Amino acid sequence: MRKCPLCGTSVRLDRLEHHLSHVHPNEASALPLTDEERREARQAGSPARNRVSRTTAAIVVGMALLVLVAVAAGVYLHRSQPEQMTHWHSTLSISINGVPQAVPTNIGIDAALYKDHSLDSNSMMSMAPLHTHDATGQIHVEWMGSTEGATLGNFFRIWGQSFDSGQLLGHPAGPGHEVRMTVNGQLQAPSASLALQDGMTIHLDCDVA
Repeated sequence: MRKCPLCGTSVRLDRLEHHLSHVHPNEASALPLTDEERREARQAGSPARNRVSRTTAAIVVGMALLVLVAVAAGVYLHRSQPEQMTHWHSTLSISINGVPQAVPTNIGIDAALYKDHSLDSNSMMSMAPLHTHDATGQIHVEWMGSTEGATLGNFFRIWGQSFDSGQLLGHPAGPGHEVRMTVNGQLQAPSASLALQDGMTIHLDCDVA
């Protein structure tokens, strides 16, 4: 620090010339800094500039780290979130020669009614993603991820029973007949690829010899 020769105010050496020109503009020209004082002023100002540069660099690095942390957190949260679970119900009824057939309780739960485990990765529970809980014929579709495989044919595979245009529950259709499939009251060609939908009603009928 240096004292102003005009007013006695303590001023940093690198700010003395600025002080003189702005506070004492009329007298400043008569009190120029010597070459040695100018060198000292430059040296005095350098640490301040360096401090500013270091501070700026620290701020930039800190902001970059915050961005990286935010991106990493977003990726983690996205990966840690469970896949979407679908839970809906379709209802199935079956008849052979016009006689109603039972759709058993606990298909896809009891070992005797859980014959195909190829879809287990689509369930978060110790049961098939297509299963029953009672004898009403209601199929529970509790499916994790894409429901592309939630089909009538896959339900029969889990159950361990046959279903196609020529046979149903092990009963072959009689001569001149085929399995009939009615979906929501509309007759359709029997298809194992029928996608199960919430509230869908399905009736299968087979006339045997």
